[in-house]
This record gives sequence, structure tokens and C-alpha cells, in this order.
Amino acid sequence: MKPIIFPVLVLALTAVVFVLAFGPPPANRNESPLSTRSPELVFAVVGDTESHATVYQRVLEEATRRGAQFVLHTGDITEQGTNDEFTAMRALENASGLNIQAAVGSHDIRTDETRGLFRQFYAHENRAVDLGGYRFVFLDNADRSIGFAPATLAWLKDELAQHSTTRYIIAFHRPFNLPLQSFIGDDEAPTSRRSNEKFLALLAEARVLGMFTGHLHLYLPYKIKTWPVYVTGGGGGEPQTALGSLGQQPKHFLLVRLRGEDLRVEVVRLN
Repeated sequence: MKPIIFPVLVLALTAVVFVLAFGPPPANRNESPLSTRSPELVFAVVGDTESHATVYQRVLEEATRRGAQFVLHTGDITEQGTNDEFTAMRALENASGLNIQAAVGSHDIRTDETRGLFRQFYAHENRAVDLGGYRFVFLDNADRSIGFAPATLAWLKDELAQHSTTRYIIAFHRPFNLPLQSFIGDDEAPTSRRSNEKFLALLAEARVLGMFTGHLHLYLPYKIKTWPVYVTGGGGGEPQTALGSLGQQPKHFLLVRLRGEDLRVEVVRLN
């Protein structure tokens, strides 16, 4: 997401986020799940790298150093979604030795709205992957005019029906129902707003432990109903600058630890 797409919302959020987020820290094959279940699952979450290879490499190196077993990318891997950009970012990921699981982002479909290039380099945009005893669901809501498409919601409905007792982590690119949006607006269209409500209705009986998103170039933890949601967009794209220097949040990623149903998130700043 480019800085100041909906500046009033960013302005309101940034003041809160700056205080909360950066004080005391509250074989690369997409089809290969972790082969063993450890007592604690540790993974990194990053978003909005936008082809900034230098920052992304630092994220991958630090994630490895801190014991991450894989990386969850919340989308906008590339700047324009070109073949060359995907090739460069995949080469960087392959060199890291980490398993990268990615959601599709709005920048990733700029060149190919069919998602063909994303599928070629990563996987289907709507999919589930079993990792360390949890089921990670990746969903496509990259297009703000659509949100979660009917095909996406139909796939999710079938997925949840088949795994009613499964513990889920859900990842998608564009956050919604953000704090204060009822007063200051959002980044949605009528169709996407309706899709968001249908999405939440499908989750009513699911065991969702947390959701991870990007799109905004900042860190913001909040809740939708009872579910914790984490926005992280500090992987390389320009920070939100609605409040000048106050809005300049550090590049960062999240280190997540899962033990049973206890999910703990640490913000890792890149100095």
C-alpha cells in the first residue's frame, strides 16, 4: 500500500500505534509442512516488502537467528508484481533456507490480475497449510473493490466444514474493521464491506487463534469481535507519514510463539 491512500484513517491510527507498538515489545518449499510437532511453534510474520530486497534480507536473517521455523508474508511481496520482481524476491527467499508462506497483496496483482504469476512463484491465493499442529489459511482480499470474492468465501466455507475442530491462523492482505473507522472512514468499497461481513459469519464457529494482515505500513494490534488481529507492514515499503516524523515507524517484523492456544507476538525492530 502506498503512503496516505486514506490519510485521515492513517493519521488517527498512527498516533495510537506509535505509542503502543514500539515501546516494550508486547528448505524453502511452499508445499512442505513442518514434519514434526514441537511444544512451541515459532514463526516470523512480515508484510509489504515491496521488492525492497535489502530490508527483506535483514528480516530473513534476523528471523533465522531468532529461531523462526518459517515465515508468513502478509502480501505486497513485490512493488509491481512483475515476473522479474517475483524472480528476485524468490531468489532471496530460497537463499535464506526458510519456508515462506505468502498471502497475495494488492501490489502483487498489478501486473497480472489473474494471480497467475503469484501462483507460479508461490501457491494458490486461497489455500490451507498444516504447520506444526496448526492450520494456516491464506485468503485473497487484495482487490479493494471486491474484498473476499465469492469463490474465496465458498472455498473457506468448505475448508471450515471439513476441519471443524482445527486450530486456525488466518492470513490476508487488507485489514478491515479497524479502530475508529466508523468515525473516520475506511479503505473499503460497498462490495468488499459485504464480503467482510460474510467472511466473519463463516468464522463464527471456527477455532481461530489469530489473524495476520498487512497493507498499512505500520504495526497495529486490534480485535475483530473476540479474535486478535495483527497488522504488520514494516518489511520495506515506505512507512506511513501522515504525522510527519511521528509517523515514521521503524522497519519491523513480528516474531510469533504458539503453544497450545496461547499466541504471543513480539515486535522486532530493524535498527
